[in-house]
Amino acid sequence: MQRDWELIRKLMLDVEKLKQGESLAPVSVDPDDPDKIGYHFKLMVDAGLIIGTNPCLEPNNFYMCYARCLTWIGHELLDFIRGDSMWLGIKKDCREKGLPLTYETVRATISKLVFEK
Repeated sequence: MQRDWELIRKLMLDVEKLKQGESLAPVSVDPDDPDKIGYHFKLMVDAGLIIGTNPCLEPNNFYMCYARCLTWIGHELLDFIRGDSMWLGIKKDCREKGLPLTYETVRATISKLVFEK
């Protein structure tokens, strides 16, 4: 499965809206493709962007990773990618340089765009 930055951004916005004690289940985000949502929650947990449950990795079962809240790093990243103009600028800058959209290129591009302003 491929990482989808548009989905990650959307999921971070959804997780930010959660109240204390709530969690977000993959099936509640997309009942038609909970595997994809759960996989992206797992990636976000692995990257330290959200706190979530441990994924279930049993055969023939999707990643059952629930999102609970953003981490400090998740909040920091979301503050930069929340606005459409900044997000579009990040994607444009990476595309023009022929760089893939990775966590490191997103962070580096944010730094570049912030210091240019």
